[in-house]
Amino acid sequence: MKALYNAGFIDGADAETADTPFLRNKGNAILIRADKANKIKDICDLGKVDIRVVTPDNKLEMGSFGNFSETIYNVADQNNYGCDATQLFNSIFSQDISSIDMSAFDDPTNIEAVKRVFTSGNQVKWVASSRIMHRDIPYALCFDLADAGVIFHHQATYLKNTLADADGMNCQLEIIPLPGTESFPMGNRFGTLKIAIVPGHTDTNFLLAQQYVFDFFVDSPIWTQILIDNDLVDPSPN
Repeated sequence: MKALYNAGFIDGADAETADTPFLRNKGNAILIRADKANKIKDICDLGKVDIRVVTPDNKLEMGSFGNFSETIYNVADQNNYGCDATQLFNSIFSQDISSIDMSAFDDPTNIEAVKRVFTSGNQVKWVASSRIMHRDIPYALCFDLADAGVIFHHQATYLKNTLADADGMNCQLEIIPLPGTESFPMGNRFGTLKIAIVPGHTDTNFLLAQQYVFDFFVDSPIWTQILIDNDLVDPSPN
């Protein structure tokens, strides 16, 4: 948004006020297999030798990987859970995955081949997903290829509620909350999405539609309810 403003594509008094927040998440949470609830109580338990941790791919989804891996480190570092953040981080992400044949990831739609990567005798601690993290993280948990993963809180809520009843899945998941709020994150990562109107169009119908979309995300009680129903927060000022 700031780049668009600086390039002259957004009207506004300054770069800080040229856009409007319309969605805020509730940070991240740990999503686990329900049968691991007795072993995983907090962030430190991800460092246990027999707990497999799934994350987005560290090269193909660097943004999501950075979000979730940094959350693991920062939550352990900024809260008194009783483990060293550096040791926890290294216990998960120092694994030498070069010794594991991941060529099946070249065709991520071949689910059976991808599953075999983690069921062929590999002693895997860290499971890096093939590409689409909001598919691969729950699949790794449901197919017993991983025990826990850090993911957006709203995604964790959705996956827990839907996969248990999905045809043929019967995937029982549980959520381990992480501390923090948007104003006092305590190592957690909270995100806010913003919207802005880009001027320059002349077509009347386009302008009306543009304003309608903006007003819906900023002012509509329907949008507010959609956010509430999906474990999200309406941060708009109105």
